[in-house]
Amino acid sequence: MTYETKMATGKSVRLKFLVSLAIFAASLPFTLLRATEYVGHVSLALVWLTSLSMVDKRQFFARFYYMLFGVFFVLPQAISNDIEFLSVGQFFQNINLTPVDVVKMQVAIFIFLATFAGVILLTKNKQPTLAGPTVTKINNISSFYPILLISFAIIISFNVAEALAVYSQGYQLYFSGGLGVQKSIPVLMVEYTFIVLAIFGITSRKFLPTVLLAIYAASLVLSGQRMPGAMLVILIAATAYPSGLLRRRFFLICALGFGVAPPLFMIVQTLRAVGFDGLETVDLLYFFTDFWAVIGHSLDTLKAAIISDQTTVESVNLFARLNLTLNVVFSRVLGIDLGLSTNGFGVAFSQYFAPDLFFDRSVTFASSGIAESYYSLGMLGVVLYGAAAAWISFFFQRKMDRLHPFGLLILFVFGPRFLVGVRNELFGWVFEGVIYFLSMYPVYLLLKIIFLKRTALESSQDHSVITNKTAEGLAESK
Repeated sequence: MTYETKMATGKSVRLKFLVSLAIFAASLPFTLLRATEYVGHVSLALVWLTSLSMVDKRQFFARFYYMLFGVFFVLPQAISNDIEFLSVGQFFQNINLTPVDVVKMQVAIFIFLATFAGVILLTKNKQPTLAGPTVTKINNISSFYPILLISFAIIISFNVAEALAVYSQGYQLYFSGGLGVQKSIPVLMVEYTFIVLAIFGITSRKFLPTVLLAIYAASLVLSGQRMPGAMLVILIAATAYPSGLLRRRFFLICALGFGVAPPLFMIVQTLRAVGFDGLETVDLLYFFTDFWAVIGHSLDTLKAAIISDQTTVESVNLFARLNLTLNVVFSRVLGIDLGLSTNGFGVAFSQYFAPDLFFDRSVTFASSGIAESYYSLGMLGVVLYGAAAAWISFFFQRKMDRLHPFGLLILFVFGPRFLVGVRNELFGWVFEGVIYFLSMYPVYLLLKIIFLKRTALESSQDHSVITNKTAEGLAESK
């Protein structure tokens, strides 16, 4: 790229961001009016979509994270077209916001959108570098595929058995660890082996390992935790095929996803709640409407954070997920009861707003990154959250594009959890990912010695080789 081209590109990006700021400023009066009048219910959606369209197509991870945030916190408002949707809780209906509180909530969403988009559009971040046709080569092919296929068959069989147990015994038992089907250490090692070998296959541009890993990720959805598996499927597709439709036709694929995801996700929810008997009265139209109702519950987390100073909620521990893990490990392995607080955001506010549901049925409305950010530091917390989310997206994008096995291990372990963090705990994805990653890393090292051969291309250029034709093709499709 010539100096003149770089200068023109920089000016174009700055112009886009200025346009984005102008749209935010023009929409803000409508947002303020929404607190008391039936006005401007689509303003946030217009701002979100405009900013989303400005993000470079090659920054897939950032675009996808920004899109997810809008699906949970922007689209439900436009779809509901009801001022009461903003001021009253949808899941816990005793959450009530004053007009001033509604304005605070809307401003918090605006701040996140502006901060995230600003960092993405203004940061002089290097353009994503796409790996060449082959980054690694596999040794012992005669052993690689049999082990890959056997481990795949074992882990898929377990995932199906676990899902059937959830449907018959209940999702609460699965979530609390009391399900009849438990993952043993040998099965866990088989799972690690399959994931690592599949990653080697992706970095070697092998078709079958990519397909098998995507099927494995899809099978994770069956047990009831739908988002992590779905996010992993998307990351696999976007990583293995960087010039594919998922990146080049981002909005088209997202639109198709909105048509396919609701019935699939709601069918899984029905199965985990009442088992196969629930399928006797399947109503696909109801699934579509109920799906958006469930998505709309996300705003309840932010509403609760906005009015937290008006409640008597006990202190929320943002490290609840880490404390829970430490309590379990020390209790089971060492017989020591640490007694660390596990009172996270979702637990604390669910106890306050719906104690009957929480104590009788263990029902919570979970959490969200923006809610915990606002609860901790107010609007400043939202600014820091938006900036950090953008920079973390840059980090994962580099892992996607360099196509190095170790980078993909980081991406596939932490990436889905980070994406789910839009509608989950702010730091939970880090703690959970670190534990999972550290337990898998020895398996990665062993299998790397056995099966992986560094190519001259990888050694000489540190996995940052650019295929100009592919990069230019993506740029031209922008």
